[in-house]
Amino acid sequence: MDIKIEVGDYEVISNGSIIVENGSDLHFTIDDLKFTFQFTKDDTNEAQRVQLDLKQGEEQGSKSLIVKLINHHARLNSGNRSMFDLAYINNRRLALKYRVTSVGNENFDFIFQYTWYLKKEETEND
Repeated sequence: MDIKIEVGDYEVISNGSIIVENGSDLHFTIDDLKFTFQFTKDDTNEAQRVQLDLKQGEEQGSKSLIVKLINHHARLNSGNRSMFDLAYINNRRLALKYRVTSVGNENFDFIFQYTWYLKKEETEND
């Protein structure tokens, strides 16, 4: 049985919840795109933020995006309010919404809830 989920102008291509051990990176591969999520703490600046870093891979032409989730450890259900455009697949926008849950400021696991969206169809106005 095939199931298709759509939200607005987007098709949901993957969603779930993952328990990530503190100190571990989380990796997603979608087609030939690689995404690595790193959970970091910055004691010098307590602001919650996201830092993106595009890396050239060892394989010829491969690229990966490092997504650093900085200071997401101290709040319940921290994450992005609007879809986070990260790439294009076959000229269709790939977006992400996520939530991170952690207990306290110590070395505990993170619960990473995610939904990957693919724009149904790009138009000239997009």
